Amino acid sequence: MTYPPATNTYQFWDFDSTWMADATSSLNDGYPVLLGSPLSRVLLVYTAGPGGYLTGPLEQEIDALADGEEVRAIAESGAAFSRWSDGVTDNPRRDLAVTGPIEVTAHFHSKARVDIDWYADHGIAPGAGQTWADLDATDWLGKGMTLQQEFLAGTVPNDPLSRFAAEVPVMGPGGAIILRWSSVPGRSYGIEWSNDLAAWQDLESAPGLPLVAPAAAAAEHTEVSFDNPSDAAGAPVFFRVRVIPEL
Repeated sequence: MTYPPATNTYQFWDFDSTWMADATSSLNDGYPVLLGSPLSRVLLVYTAGPGGYLTGPLEQEIDALADGEEVRAIAESGAAFSRWSDGVTDNPRRDLAVTGPIEVTAHFHSKARVDIDWYADHGIAPGAGQTWADLDATDWLGKGMTLQQEFLAGTVPNDPLSRFAAEVPVMGPGGAIILRWSSVPGRSYGIEWSNDLAAWQDLESAPGLPLVAPAAAAAEHTEVSFDNPSDAAGAPVFFRVRVIPEL
């Protein structure tokens, strides 16, 4: 790569990626000196999803390989910053040595870790005097589930028929117990049992290993069968299903 002499004055870049000396230069007067591609500019754009806002310059046009300025995500009451849409979790965020355009959105979750985007997707927002944390504990349609529980279970909060419920267990071949419940693809479930509805313990797939049942793919219900875990002859056995939260 050839650079112009220090005594030359920059005039303009032409569309053939050449540098032109000005007419007053003592060297290379009027002759193009090949430099290669001109320095490019990149655009950084930052936006906020529901549940918060941003401070700092939200649109920044900078030279390639330069550093951007700091942008901070601020959560509304009862919420917290979760992540940027590209997976970055730094807050505040400053992009350094930028090589290309960046366009990202800040996402937020409630204090009970319900994605605020989930609330927004279902048209749910805090009312007067409420926070996002207040919504977490709200039974939206009187279904006996809080909104946090509906988020974990994957049910639809605005649908009164969308519920997380297990059916009455039935006896299968060989005395196996068959348990069936409403499920959502992508969730995993655990089963607990009790003889008295007071002391509960995990149903195990092996000694010391709690059973984890992934939801059936493309189905509204999941079904498992297992042997009776109780050693108490003639005692009633009760079961309940719980959603295993994603880590």
